[in-house]
Amino acid sequence: MWECATDPVPALHTIGGQWPSALTLLLGFERLTAVRFPWWYHQLYERHQVVSVSCVSLFVTASLAIGICCGVFAIPEGVTIYICSIGKSYGPEYATYNFTLTIGGHVAGMCATMLAFVMARNRIEQAGFNRLREMQSFKLIFSITILSLIFIVVPNIYFILQRFLPHSQAISGYMYCAFCLRSCSNIALMWILNKDYRHHVRKLYSRMMKKMTDTESTRIFTSRQ
Repeated sequence: MWECATDPVPALHTIGGQWPSALTLLLGFERLTAVRFPWWYHQLYERHQVVSVSCVSLFVTASLAIGICCGVFAIPEGVTIYICSIGKSYGPEYATYNFTLTIGGHVAGMCATMLAFVMARNRIEQAGFNRLREMQSFKLIFSITILSLIFIVVPNIYFILQRFLPHSQAISGYMYCAFCLRSCSNIALMWILNKDYRHHVRKLYSRMMKKMTDTESTRIFTSRQ
């Protein structure tokens, strides 16, 4: 069992599940804080990214260390299947904790984002401002959060139910594909709903094409000489 606990694959799966969940939860409460306590939020705005990444990194590192310790020291030695899953590597209790954290972080983050969205919309309407840009930003964030709920929470619920109900390996494969689909859908949403994102992508593409054209022109000029 300790061989699976020290294998990098389950560790990467753990980080890949807990990191986005913790970040979604933290960002949800950050948006809520920005709406509820704007003065305090702007006071910490320059440092909030460093603080957010540091908190998430420390939390995920500590959580992963607990899982590895459980797999190496707490779980009795035994034979497992050739696939080192989180449950087989760190124990069923840690697997339950991992799935609960992954699901709970995204759900709580979505609830905080929804609450911030409603509060911001009400304040804008009460003030009589036409803050279309801010509302579009909230809609983008809300849409990405909903996709996280669909493509991450639903598959993780399915993986929890696998422990108690018959399951299909084919369906499990599609559930893993949902994680990749979520990342692709985020890019598509950014392109559809974020005007600045489209502008920067087009600008980057134009620079790349111009650089390629200049390089080709220089090569042709050099070859003629």
